[in-house]
Amino acid sequence: MKERILLQENENVANSVIAAHERKSNNGTQILTMLDQLGLKLSSFESWPREVEQNFRKEYPKASLDFCLDAAGIKEPYRIAESFYLANKNDLSFEQLTKEQIEAIREQYRTYADSDIQIELHNLAHKVAKDLNRLQELGISVNHYQTNAFCSVLISENGKVQTYTKGLNAKILSLK
Repeated sequence: MKERILLQENENVANSVIAAHERKSNNGTQILTMLDQLGLKLSSFESWPREVEQNFRKEYPKASLDFCLDAAGIKEPYRIAESFYLANKNDLSFEQLTKEQIEAIREQYRTYADSDIQIELHNLAHKVAKDLNRLQELGISVNHYQTNAFCSVLISENGKVQTYTKGLNAKILSLK
């Protein structure tokens, strides 16, 4: 596999997407639990009127839903479940995210250097910073005030030359 170098990761967005999936899954679990307490065991459903409501009309198919719910003694818990469903129907999922799916979501929000020139630029900038620091260790003076003027992807902090990550990544991405 070709070398790839992670340049940036938008972790906040990835975490938000994952949290939204988890919220949907939690809502799905909650509605299924409510229905289970009413005696309806489902692993998922697509249509409340067709799959849920009709189930409670089976005993008296020609009667109103309210009559059927009253006869079963579950009108209030049914209405609570129905209200929860209506409030969250666009925010439901009956599937849990797998570790692989979570990693795939995170991967969507990562940016890599993957072309030969991008990888070369990344490696060269880091090598120059390392070499300048080595020169300083060997007693050769390095002008830290001019580091960024010398090369726009290098900075000096605490007496050490390092890559200016944001600037380097922007330059690398411009080479795609």
